Amino acid sequence: MTTFFPYLALAAPLTIFTSLSSNIVNTNSSYQIEFTTATSGTIKTVDIGFPDHYNTQFAKLIETAGIGPGSLSVNLGTSPYNSTIRYTVTSPTTITNDTYIKLKISNITNPNVPGDDYTLLITTKNSTGNIIDGPSKTKTFVIKG
Repeated sequence: MTTFFPYLALAAPLTIFTSLSSNIVNTNSSYQIEFTTATSGTIKTVDIGFPDHYNTQFAKLIETAGIGPGSLSVNLGTSPYNSTIRYTVTSPTTITNDTYIKLKISNITNPNVPGDDYTLLITTKNSTGNIIDGPSKTKTFVIKG
């Protein structure tokens, strides 16, 4: 098998559903990311990649389900996923495959560019930074002008 991206480690894809409180450009919105794990493992972090033109620097964790308590941090990424919100589990425990996980995050400013093909990129990792599941794209969603 030939790989064109040798630096990108791929694991099992996640089943993901994303909903947002507003799909209007430049508005503050809450994003609810729900997914079902594909692989058993001890999840330490969940990375949520946001494309260019989003402002995630003031993101705030509202609610979680299916995963232990933790905290959010925002990291700069590379295009097309310009920033990554990372959820870090305080005391990771093993999660089986087919586990439902929900992260609801508020205070995200939608991009200033309308489009009908926006996606987020979700990746779960263990304590050593190895990928458990993902990176997996969400279904496309619309941001209106």
